[in-house]
Amino acid sequence: MRSRWLLVALVTGSMAATSCGKDTDPATAGAAVQRGLDALAAGDTGSAVTEFVAALEADPENTFALYNLGYIAQTNADRTSAEEYYRAVLDQAPNFEAALFNLAFLRQEAGGTQEAIVLYRRVIAVNGENAEAHLNLGLLLLRAGRTREAETALRTAVRLDPALVDRLEDGGAASPPP
Repeated sequence: MRSRWLLVALVTGSMAATSCGKDTDPATAGAAVQRGLDALAAGDTGSAVTEFVAALEADPENTFALYNLGYIAQTNADRTSAEEYYRAVLDQAPNFEAALFNLAFLRQEAGGTQEAIVLYRRVIAVNGENAEAHLNLGLLLLRAGRTREAETALRTAVRLDPALVDRLEDGGAASPPP
């Protein structure tokens, strides 16, 4: 399965390289992204990937196609490809909240505590009301021994979403959004 996602990454990377100077077609890309989202909602991941790749053929910098390919890779446990897609999104749209959060979550799972802390802080800078980002930041800061900062982040998380108290008691991080 991992080689399939790497192949998609290579294909989309080569499309971006060969499309320099060519006109893009955002309308076609947008329609393909919508078909991909519809396929995802129907549980047809293969068709979704096909549509997102088609969107990138029409517009190699389509952040929604890149993001969704990252999400699909992440849900299929291909963390390397997911990170590559999310970083490609953030190269074009540095404040793309869901890509920031998902990349932070991946880095957190991989033990990249410092990078995850920086990324969660970026999520919060984009959307200070993101309770899950405050929760995950607080848990990471607590693990890093930064108790005061952790308490502030965790209090904020619970203030924003009181239901997070249960997750806090379990010590579990908030999962990435779709």
